[in-house]
Amino acid sequence: MAGPVTLASRSDLFRLLSFLDSQLPANGEVQMVVKAALCAPANTSYRVYLLHQCPSNETYSAIVAVKKENVISADTQENHTIWNLAEWSVDENALLHVYEAIDIDWKKDLVFAFNKYHNPHEKILKFFDDRGRLSEHHVYSAGRYVLDISEALKLQTSLPDGVYVKCLERHHAPLIYEHWTAFKHTTTVEDIADEIDLLPSAGLFLKDKDELVSWIMGHAPMGMSRLFTMDGHRRKGYATLVTLYMSKRMAQSGFLPYVNIVVGNTASAKFFEGLGFRFVCPLNAVLTKPPIETTNRNSDTN
Repeated sequence: MAGPVTLASRSDLFRLLSFLDSQLPANGEVQMVVKAALCAPANTSYRVYLLHQCPSNETYSAIVAVKKENVISADTQENHTIWNLAEWSVDENALLHVYEAIDIDWKKDLVFAFNKYHNPHEKILKFFDDRGRLSEHHVYSAGRYVLDISEALKLQTSLPDGVYVKCLERHHAPLIYEHWTAFKHTTTVEDIADEIDLLPSAGLFLKDKDELVSWIMGHAPMGMSRLFTMDGHRRKGYATLVTLYMSKRMAQSGFLPYVNIVVGNTASAKFFEGLGFRFVCPLNAVLTKPPIETTNRNSDTN
């Protein structure tokens, strides 16, 4: 009989590591959140919920790794919580049992849930439908691409004259946020700055101006994300340089170098495959929001 859902303690997180290593490369996003939680124990944005197969042993039925962020509504300019949920589970019933135990406010919060396969399981869709979430939702079908840690550790790069590569710093967050057009509505400058502090990153700078012109960073549970090169500096190989630097930094820090690429983005898939990344599994991400009428009603009563 399965035990209760529990919030993982620090000792639980350490015990999880060997199990998650055996589940790579398909579950790199769960491992990433667990390691982030261990690196920053005071940061309650990173949480891991466990459902044991039996309360007396260390076997699991489901693991849900959470990155909790803030987002500012474009309509009301109010702050809302967004829950990024990554999972490992034996089946959907176990997974949804954990979802039910997380203190999500279904009347106000956004939820970004990452699951197996290109399309969400019907039980997952019903779970969201029962909470009035399918009127305001979007499904992103994607693929997971990884570079083996052993290969990433061997990477060597040669930089052209006039540039250097180093880790990003907090003060770079506003620039990154400004150019993160695809999912700007799911994060804030402060959250980006916190991830720069906690996770590996790479920025390419012009030596003469110390100007940041290309970058990529860790974004739990998305892996390596927010790759961007400024106008006027493209087609110079800068994206390749920051990606290779970042991949090695990920491996050196104990993270699996991986990216999620939306189905149909053939240019990105070709780029990462050219750097040695390989497709390992399909996945989907379901972004759900409260119904618009519920959000407006909450705003009117506040």
